[in-house]
Amino acid sequence: LEDDFRDDDADDDRPGLPSGNPWDVAPAPSGWMVAFYRTATRIMFGAPAFFSCLRPHRRSLRALSFYLIVSVILSVVQLLWMRGMTSMLVDPQVQQMMASTLAIHESMPLFVLKQVAFVTLQLYVQSALLYLMYRLILRDKPEFDLIFQVSAYGSAPMLLCVIPVLGALTGLVWSLACTLVGYKTVLRLDWSQTLLGYAPVFLLEMFLLLQVMQML
Repeated sequence: LEDDFRDDDADDDRPGLPSGNPWDVAPAPSGWMVAFYRTATRIMFGAPAFFSCLRPHRRSLRALSFYLIVSVILSVVQLLWMRGMTSMLVDPQVQQMMASTLAIHESMPLFVLKQVAFVTLQLYVQSALLYLMYRLILRDKPEFDLIFQVSAYGSAPMLLCVIPVLGALTGLVWSLACTLVGYKTVLRLDWSQTLLGYAPVFLLEMFLLLQVMQML
């Protein structure tokens, strides 16, 4: 455990200061909620130091569990915002149309389950595509486990979705920045290599997203 979490000042909650990954050793020393909070803030405010402590073939399930918690929070907040926005509409016909389009009449557990399943599948597909891209760029074979962990932990800034209006957009941009820093750090790339490997995957995801939106 000492190799996984080196915190010289465990009582100091300043985000970027201590190194290590508190989520790896949770619930020690302060419980699950504190470990989750500290991990999220260290990713957001000290991404290079946080991602430099990741190791391959270890703690992948921990990274996945962190991602699932973030995804559940996002799904719940998303459904609550959709219901709130729809209830503010004056025209009953518009309300009905919005409700049917956004499927907000679904039960919250079912909606959350579907959303989490979708984004988890997206996480694995994205990690696999990035693994293939970085294999083409790097001389040494990259570790899929490292790419997966970065993709999972890089979702932390998306927790800003709880802030109205600008929270989701800010979280998306911040998450992208943290994730790119993570790939650069764990794979020891320069910025040109990092962007060269990520750009095709990002463009493919945007294209597929547009296709889905058109179908809806």
